[in-house]
Amino acid sequence: MALYHMGRYPEAEASYRQVLVQDPGNLDARWGLAEVALALGRTKEAELLSRQLLALERFVATFQVWRKRGVWGEMRRKGLAATKAQDHQEP
Repeated sequence: MALYHMGRYPEAEASYRQVLVQDPGNLDARWGLAEVALALGRTKEAELLSRQLLALERFVATFQVWRKRGVWGEMRRKGLAATKAQDHQEP
């Protein structure tokens, strides 16, 4: 982020990409790439990255709420039960 805030966009972009190689799920680095793209005038790329991130963040937020409420575990149990039932059905 420091490189971005200093206006060193190409270096910031390289840094964010390096982080993503090591941690592909890093949402901060993905947001950084979107900000760099926008700062460099690559508006279509920035828009695409932002839309992808909004979808990912909604999924992550939903997952965390479900997990806290125990819904995720219940869904997994039901999913596993349904899968096992399908496995035992005769064709």
